Amino acid sequence: MRNENIIFLLLLFTMSCQETVEKHYMDYQSLVQDNYIQKGWIPDIIPKNSYNIMEIHNLDNNNLYGRFYFTEFNMQKGLKDFPLSEILRELSLKRLPKLPNWFIKLNGLKDNRDLTFKEYQNFRIIISRKNRCCYFYR
Repeated sequence: MRNENIIFLLLLFTMSCQETVEKHYMDYQSLVQDNYIQKGWIPDIIPKNSYNIMEIHNLDNNNLYGRFYFTEFNMQKGLKDFPLSEILRELSLKRLPKLPNWFIKLNGLKDNRDLTFKEYQNFRIIISRKNRCCYFYR
């Protein structure tokens, strides 16, 4: 019985260490006031006209997903092309945090001509020009 208690406590401790944090900001100004860009959870190329900004990350492995909408986005600013096949491979390997329901759906990405796939620093970025929406992860 003693070994079972130790195993249970170790399992409970391990599960409690998996800390996931989720944030939502109505606009860019709210994001700046919280110093969230400086903390590294949001790419610093986010446009000042961004709104409905969502981000979720895991403190243990630094994986994150994010999304924001924009009225204008200068896609030339330090962004490099990144292959869709690599994005799909990377996203299939991530476990924590779980892919949020507000993130872009992975099925159908190959056939969507509206999307642009980019890389910026250590972020991968998926831009929908039609929906004026940007998804990012790392």
